[in-house]
Amino acid sequence: MEKENNPKDIPEQDLLKNINKLVVVSNRVPYNILKTDKGISYKRSVGGLVTALDPIMSANGGLWVGWNGLSKKTSIIEGKIKLELEEEGNYEIKFVQLSE
Repeated sequence: MEKENNPKDIPEQDLLKNINKLVVVSNRVPYNILKTDKGISYKRSVGGLVTALDPIMSANGGLWVGWNGLSKKTSIIEGKIKLELEEEGNYEIKFVQLSE
């Protein structure tokens, strides 16, 4: 009979490695997203919160929740940007839509 893993037997750092992911809830995602004649462009924001937390999020993973900065419902655009950004970084981005 195989012995079950008891959480008490697992070193604390191994337990925390899987559950300590940072969740940032901010008014904006860490990228400025612009709709142009050529489509959508984005670049990393240079604000203090992004400058401080992006390296930590990239190194350790996590979730960043915020508004995309666009005024209309843009789920198709968000999906494309989300895939591109997650390929660049090590954390997930969740867009929230704000009402007027």
